[in-house]
Amino acid sequence: MQTSISDDTWVWTTAGGCASSHGFVSNGWGQYTQISGKGDRTGDGETDIVARDATGTW
Repeated sequence: MQTSISDDTWVWTTAGGCASSHGFVSNGWGQYTQISGKGDRTGDGETDIVARDATGTW
């Protein structure tokens, strides 16, 4: 994932170690200092995204 200077967040998928596709996620993520996929934390069968802000709150 990457948050751009315009505060847009994009995600890239990989295949064989190379970027294979990307897509726009949303904007407004610039307040977070770390964004990561952390598995299925909610139990819905989908990979969840977690983010941490400057105070360390997830």
